[in-house]
Amino acid sequence: MKKYLALLLAVFLCLQFAACSGKGEKETESTKKSTDASYFKVSEYGDGISVDGYTGTDADVVIPSEINGKEVLAIGSNAFNEFRKENVLASIDIPDTVKEIGENAFYYCGNLTTVVVGSGVETIGKYAFACAYSVKSFTINGNSLKKISEYAFSHAEGLEYIKLPESVESVGTGAFENAFLLTLGVKDGSYLHTYAKENDIPFIAY
Repeated sequence: MKKYLALLLAVFLCLQFAACSGKGEKETESTKKSTDASYFKVSEYGDGISVDGYTGTDADVVIPSEINGKEVLAIGSNAFNEFRKENVLASIDIPDTVKEIGENAFYYCGNLTTVVVGSGVETIGKYAFACAYSVKSFTINGNSLKKISEYAFSHAEGLEYIKLPESVESVGTGAFENAFLLTLGVKDGSYLHTYAKENDIPFIAY
């Protein structure tokens, strides 16, 4: 009888654990749910779409990978610049389909704290995150990024660390100017490793 009860208890606990695990997965998925596409201003960009603005009020924005049946390939110049007026944007999640983040895209987004850049991004434009002084977490996925343009992270005064992929081949003038707390994560022996040493930028080689 005791063995039977112990077996029932073990089965019950397993079922409870599975239920909790499933719930956790659903919550994770919901946090990554794309923001309603109707809130984005868009334009044609090659065979896809450029996101050129946002009319919603959500502080946490997840850009969809597809709008109107076309892949989102770019974040346009000044796309979220209008948020400097309201300072409501807190986090941005850029999909893997995006190749380019345009000039001034997040310039002076003062309340922006968290940025996730998808694995397809090849270019970060001039002043793209300049004066986004509250950013604390900046994640670049994948190994596609090739160019960090002039002043892209200038005056990102709250940013302490970015791990950059070894694929980067070019860094523009003043890209990290006055980002006083910043340490770069760079691949040992890479272009960025040399760049950081030559420009006296704190770095950690990985």
